[in-house]
Amino acid sequence: MPVYTKLYGAFVLVLFVLYFGGIGLLRQNEKRITVYSQALLFLAGLVFYAYAGVLFVPVLLYECVAAWSFGLFLAKKTTGVKKGIAVLCLLLPLLLFKYLRYLLTLAGILSGTSFLPLGISFFTLQSITYVLAVASGELPVEKNPLPVALFVSFFPSISSGPILRAKQMLPQFGQVRPFDYEAVTDGLKVTTWGLFQKLVIADNLVPYIVSVKGAQDASGTAQLLAAVLYSFQLYLDFSGYSHIVIGTAQLFGFRIPQNFDHPYLSESVSEFWHRWHISLSSFLRDYVYFPLGGSRVREGRIYCNLLLTFLISGIWHGNGMTFLIWGLLHGLFICLDRLWKKRSVILTFLLVTIAWVFFAAASVKDALLTIASFIRIPGELMQLVMQTGGGKGGTMENLSAAWNRLLFPEADVFLLQPVVFLLLFCVISIFTKNHPGLPGIRGQKPLLRWSCYLLLIGVVLFFHAAAPVNFIYNQF
Repeated sequence: MPVYTKLYGAFVLVLFVLYFGGIGLLRQNEKRITVYSQALLFLAGLVFYAYAGVLFVPVLLYECVAAWSFGLFLAKKTTGVKKGIAVLCLLLPLLLFKYLRYLLTLAGILSGTSFLPLGISFFTLQSITYVLAVASGELPVEKNPLPVALFVSFFPSISSGPILRAKQMLPQFGQVRPFDYEAVTDGLKVTTWGLFQKLVIADNLVPYIVSVKGAQDASGTAQLLAAVLYSFQLYLDFSGYSHIVIGTAQLFGFRIPQNFDHPYLSESVSEFWHRWHISLSSFLRDYVYFPLGGSRVREGRIYCNLLLTFLISGIWHGNGMTFLIWGLLHGLFICLDRLWKKRSVILTFLLVTIAWVFFAAASVKDALLTIASFIRIPGELMQLVMQTGGGKGGTMENLSAAWNRLLFPEADVFLLQPVVFLLLFCVISIFTKNHPGLPGIRGQKPLLRWSCYLLLIGVVLFFHAAAPVNFIYNQF
């Protein structure tokens, strides 16, 4: 049930009525309201998950029960060995479905058919945050399994995050949340902003990117443009999803932290990782990098810690060599940040885009061929100048035709609409860099504010992609 579909909207609407209708009927009994709301949302998570594949519901239930059980286990007495056993048991489904299966496929024992439970990489890390928070004393243990099960299976974020923290969400689940008009309207606005990013920009960039990838004779210039546009497609696809999730949670009164904060305006790769997929980067920082010693060790060890942390990030994303290289590249870039203090938004974006080439490629060979094609760009541009008369007698029609041949392997792919909206998005991002969300609109007068909201809704309705594609991060 993709969160950009009408079916998801209907699902949320029915749940919304049941949720606040039940709270209204039980308004005199706070304890019953808490149990009712938690049970309803947990059931909603199971229904949502079963729609993606009912066979995988036991995997989710295992993670719920294991997280609760190991919380009780570690609350009594915590040791390093006990924590290790707990984390390993929580990781077990992920290791079996994602990594052992990959190794068996490489060995020819299993077929290459995908068989990965939806969101397993996300809710596994989520369950780990609960167990380790209890073990460290950050969070009191939950003797009631329902709040823990709801936390692990919370339906808005279960498929692709953000990776929630137990200390952020469990206290919210334990509070009575009556209907709040402002929270509901804010949730709808944030959701619409996410739909704009996903359906109007990201999905409309896909036909061009696919046409370049599928062309045998695509120019280096087209390959570079496709790589740049893929950087934006991935960002707006994932950011759009995150906004829809955050907005959905707000409808029910829950606050989920932002997952993106203008990452492509970062002046270094280190800053990029403070702004990109914040829930994952903070998880890796707190549960991998800091336990390794972080930056409190000698310089050489710091570099090893950074490389290992980002290697694990690559492995978490996928089990192929392309993801390992992607992770190591980011680790290398951050190591270089420590040595070379020069800051540049453009250089950072180019480095991140080069890494995305490996992230998106089917193989290391394909990624290297794509990067190698960039070397041809100066020659292609020189040839373009020569073909159009070197500026002497060349007509605009000749120049336009030459550019089209250079940039568009397929004549029926158009970029004007998504690029216009992408440029608009970039302008908005520049002016709101230090203010995540929609702060520039929220502070305006009602007439201007609601005009902007209605315009945004109209744009989503009239300019959404004809054939929306699934979220890229759903595969992880």
